[in-house]
Amino acid sequence: MRPVTPQAPSPLECREVVSQLWEYLDERLEPESVVAIDEHLALCEGCRALAGFEKRLVGTLAGLRGRHTDPVRLREDVLAVLRQAGLRGNDSAESPA
Repeated sequence: MRPVTPQAPSPLECREVVSQLWEYLDERLEPESVVAIDEHLALCEGCRALAGFEKRLVGTLAGLRGRHTDPVRLREDVLAVLRQAGLRGNDSAESPA
């Protein structure tokens, strides 16, 4: 019979990282969670790319917010930034079918 040895905790799954990504970027996680996510991001290209995109998006949105007092203009600029990033906003509220 083989001796039972404790196993190291399994690394975070991608879905766990993604579910905590906003809190991670906002620095609202406990230090041990930050370390676990850092370790995952070091190994997972997909999650690392998503984290980089979301970090840039948050920075861009913060910059837009600081330049606008008109919420309609802010929304238009946010949608333009998303389109430039290859994403499309839902403009259905602006132009009824």
